[in-house]
Amino acid sequence: MLTMQRASWEQGVAAQALLEYEHYVARYPKQDLLPKLQVDPMVYLYGMAHEACLRASVDGRLATRVNSDDEGSDGGALDPACVGEAGIFVLEHILASSDSTAEPMRKAIDDMMNYLLVKAPRMEIREGDIPENLLPKDHDQGVLSHTKSHKNPQLWIDGVYMAPTFMVSYALSDLERFEGADSTQRTSWWQYLDSALDQVILYFHFLRLPSGLLGHIYDCNARAFSVDIRPGMNGSKAWGVGNGWALGSIVRILNALDRFFEQRCTQETTVRTAFLRWLEKVDTSKRLGSVAGLLTYTLPIILSYNDLTSTEGLFHNIIDDPSTFVETNLAQMISATIFRLLQLLKNGSLVKRYFSDLDDAWKEIMAAKAESLRNSAVAKVDKWGMVRGTCSSPRFDRPGTATEGQAWAILMEVGRAEFIMASS
Repeated sequence: MLTMQRASWEQGVAAQALLEYEHYVARYPKQDLLPKLQVDPMVYLYGMAHEACLRASVDGRLATRVNSDDEGSDGGALDPACVGEAGIFVLEHILASSDSTAEPMRKAIDDMMNYLLVKAPRMEIREGDIPENLLPKDHDQGVLSHTKSHKNPQLWIDGVYMAPTFMVSYALSDLERFEGADSTQRTSWWQYLDSALDQVILYFHFLRLPSGLLGHIYDCNARAFSVDIRPGMNGSKAWGVGNGWALGSIVRILNALDRFFEQRCTQETTVRTAFLRWLEKVDTSKRLGSVAGLLTYTLPIILSYNDLTSTEGLFHNIIDDPSTFVETNLAQMISATIFRLLQLLKNGSLVKRYFSDLDDAWKEIMAAKAESLRNSAVAKVDKWGMVRGTCSSPRFDRPGTATEGQAWAILMEVGRAEFIMASS
């Protein structure tokens, strides 16, 4: 994975895979389910975060600048945020405040958040765009465009993974940075959390297809799915990997919140008081309940196509179109999502309350399905460790290999290991 050339979101998901590996081995130092790296993962995490910040474009987007192109050749508004959580971890757990690289890294991460809040194009919500009861009254008034073009803003399904996950991590870091009497008075951190959850809900709303699957690209100006993205593909197609990004976003957000709750809310502090106050708000419960419902509603719809489409136990590139090629990465993404959800339902301190309707029979079925999908994906790994048959970079229009395919293989294995340890 680390040998592969990477775009901004690929840098982000690769760093996230290493970060979740690091969280796992820190929690279970004597584990033997995953191989131990020959080099401390902190070294890799520092290097990847450092490079993402070093190659930030002048508008604040991380990991976008190639050579001397100050504007950044990457056309994404949200993809560059994907690496932000790893950068925050490096600042909080690796770098000392006196380290010469800490200040520029902090500035770069702050600039990324400022880009999302101030500079990124948005689709303004018009009357009739969303049902009246979809969100609390104080909801986001605009949906972040995945692309940086203000003239042609678009919602891409993978954007729901890229920005909201970073916004949650940034919000929790922001709360901790100002620990003390001031922290309960600050409003920005909880506004960031609310906004992140709103973005997930809004993306799912606008991209939902009649089948229950999620479309790929929505044209904000036309208020319709885009057409003619590339040969054989348009925005209304239920792209498999895109649906995987969307569900992966939800469990990543819930995992971040649960980990923060577990690590920071065991002792009486102003941080604990402020976080619990946010959790106890009626609007927070509505938002988190809605996000949890999006996951449990969409997951079985995706899985219903697995048994029908491929003798390899995988999915087709367009989930509901058996004429498209058989693709590997969605199986990894769904397996990782299920394992992470089941782990949170086993030993999560916070998340359980939002999934109270899931019984033991459902959990057993999901665990078996996650293991089956994993076995199908592992069968596609060659002697070089490359996951074959993933939707292939750089155009993602054919089977091949991709950094994200390698990263999700790691995320799947970490999620599975976490689930096994939680069940033991």
